[in-house]
Amino acid sequence: MSDFRIITNNHYRDLIYGYELSEKERTDFDYIDDIDSHSFFKYRGVVYDPGEFMRTPQNEPARQELNGLSAWHGYQSDSFFSGIVIKYSEDFESVKVGLYLS
Repeated sequence: MSDFRIITNNHYRDLIYGYELSEKERTDFDYIDDIDSHSFFKYRGVVYDPGEFMRTPQNEPARQELNGLSAWHGYQSDSFFSGIVIKYSEDFESVKVGLYLS
């Protein structure tokens, strides 16, 4: 796997709950039964469900394969060459978000 470049401002964003979303934003997540207590975050004007992110592997060979992504808890691909990475805060109340490019 090629090297990744991650662009982030290193700031944590508070997780928000479904009841804080607008009606339009809620329609994007109609597959969630109890949306009011489900957590989300906003990044670049888009609402994301952290549950849709793939966890980065915990075993060492796979982590080395991911190079720069291994320091993050999860990722979601936008294309073959880019996507979003997230890292939870210690209290799991916020996430650091970055854009990865290869």
